[in-house]
Amino acid sequence: MMGDSLFHGKEKCSKHDHTSGCDSCVCDFFRDLSDDIDFCSQNINNFLVIVLKGIGPLSLNGTTDPTLFRFVRFEHTKCCVVLSYEVTTATGTATRNLLVNCKDIIAVTCVQDGDLAAGTFN
Repeated sequence: MMGDSLFHGKEKCSKHDHTSGCDSCVCDFFRDLSDDIDFCSQNINNFLVIVLKGIGPLSLNGTTDPTLFRFVRFEHTKCCVVLSYEVTTATGTATRNLLVNCKDIIAVTCVQDGDLAAGTFN
């Protein structure tokens, strides 16, 4: 068996009862984050980069730089993920929330602030 699985040795990505239809690996990932299973190696300084179907890395600032998100919560009955991100305002910074359907996300990666300069997401 190769290394430790993100899904704790399960044969397939879907390990939960999916009565709500949230049956993807990404939805399982967010469900695990809700259960305090830390994909990001226990480092609280990590951010998430979200890759959407047909779009690529999600950028909310109008550039090609991915927006850095923090996980807030997963609403498993609706497949909704709540993420937070920082914006610059006239008086400093503010935290905003984004609601996205986990079924529309095809990939998630953890990065530390500053890591994005080391590579690109194409």
